[in-house]
Amino acid sequence: LAAEVTIDDSTADATNQVAAGANVVFVSDQTGYVFYVDSTADVVYRKTTDGGATWGDPVVIDGTTPAVSWTAVGIWYDQWTPGGTGSKIHIGASEPTNDDTWYHYLDTADDS
Repeated sequence: LAAEVTIDDSTADATNQVAAGANVVFVSDQTGYVFYVDSTADVVYRKTTDGGATWGDPVVIDGTTPAVSWTAVGIWYDQWTPGGTGSKIHIGASEPTNDDTWYHYLDTADDS
């Protein structure tokens, strides 16, 4: 077994539900993404290019103004669908105060 690696011990929001479903995807043996709600209630992701040994800085996907307090995030990768060949990670998030639901995607071909 490989050694455990902490992805983020300072910005994950302990009071919010980090995932409503899947929140980690590896698109190759070395490249992976993790999605979560950080301590400021933004939806963020981090990327690894070395199989999870190290992770990049958090990238805010939604820093809505005025601030929305996202509490859950879940993802679906195109290639998890049988026969799927796409490169997009579909991202859904929820915010219970205003009953908001949000959708976005990240294209892993160029991280756009």
